[in-house]
Amino acid sequence: MTNAQGDFLNGKLLLAMPSIGDVRFHRAVILICEHDENGAMGLMLNKPHEQLSLDNFLSDLGMHDGIKIDIADPSFQMFNGGPLNKERAILLHSNDYKDDDTIKVNDDFSISGTLEFLIKILKDDAPTAIRFILGSAGWSAGQLEHEMQDNAWLVACATPEIVFDTAPEDQWSAALKQLGITPEFLTGAAGRA
Repeated sequence: MTNAQGDFLNGKLLLAMPSIGDVRFHRAVILICEHDENGAMGLMLNKPHEQLSLDNFLSDLGMHDGIKIDIADPSFQMFNGGPLNKERAILLHSNDYKDDDTIKVNDDFSISGTLEFLIKILKDDAPTAIRFILGSAGWSAGQLEHEMQDNAWLVACATPEIVFDTAPEDQWSAALKQLGITPEFLTGAAGRA
């Protein structure tokens, strides 16, 4: 799905509609990191990982020594990014920090996924804003566009305030509010004009 300028949905938020039909995506907020004619990849932002904390993740990797940030801080919790690549850690962060392997999503967000980058930001200076994510969501060529035609997703602008500063349980409603929509007016019934 492209907008009027022909751009893809890179850097936009997908908001799951009640008709999504997949409990894993109930009220999901997904930042689209890559979208082109071959498909799309995004990160679910509002589903805290239920079985793993950043502290446990770092313990499993033997990486507690020399960490300068407070990994017990709630803003450093782990999130479930989606059903694909569940073991792969991806760091979503502000653009004020980058590495050779960093991918710029748009003017506000970048992603990095190397262990070296994780070690560097934990022991040196971290980006202004960061989210630790395991896994991702993905769509094959045309799949996301088809789901959007079936009214499974709404598209909203991704702002640093919604992505980094809004509590996970409030992100879906906050993004809807940005569109001028309140949740009680959404329906699971699909239709096309």
